[in-house]
Amino acid sequence: VQIHCWNSSLHLPVSVRQPLLLEMEDSLLRTLNRSLEIQQLSLSDLFSLCALLSNVVYGSLIVG
Repeated sequence: VQIHCWNSSLHLPVSVRQPLLLEMEDSLLRTLNRSLEIQQLSLSDLFSLCALLSNVVYGSLIVG
């Protein structure tokens, strides 16, 4: 099994990266809001959403 790691010097242009981050953030927040309203979010789903959201925040800080 070969593991591929992304090169940390590989970056998307801001014109591509920013809209993708905003779209992902909106989607995650809608999903989280909908799930919390219905209270059907499992612990593993909550953990995954929080991990994705933290990556979006980190990516947004890098962009800004």
